[in-house]
Amino acid sequence: MKDYVYIDEVPVEEPCAQVSSINYYYLAMIEISTHKNQLIRQWGMPPAGSFFRTHPNPHDAGTFYTLNYIFDDENESHIAYAYLMENCATKWDSIALAEIIEADPHYFELVEESNVIKSPRLNAFIQQVMKIINS
Repeated sequence: MKDYVYIDEVPVEEPCAQVSSINYYYLAMIEISTHKNQLIRQWGMPPAGSFFRTHPNPHDAGTFYTLNYIFDDENESHIAYAYLMENCATKWDSIALAEIIEADPHYFELVEESNVIKSPRLNAFIQQVMKIINS
């Protein structure tokens, strides 16, 4: 039977584009493609009949995308590869960094900008919460 493993769009210790940002979809596709390539370098190609897929996830803030590994849970080689996905990279490797820069030389600046809170309503809410915490 088909099953999947959810994989973050980037290595676990790396910042990623935020779903509500202007360039989110563009940046997320760079992240997911690069992350998939890094996982393949790290663990080899997925066994025949299994594959990586970009998966949309609806959310209140908008649709965000993740990388999923799709596999047959009755196939031993698929299961073994799925377990490898639990040991994902924590940081981009040097090849991934080169891929990112080639895809967009401004990627890291755009991701940093996407992580800055720009919503006036959210900023006002955060200020109210901070007043309560500090009182």
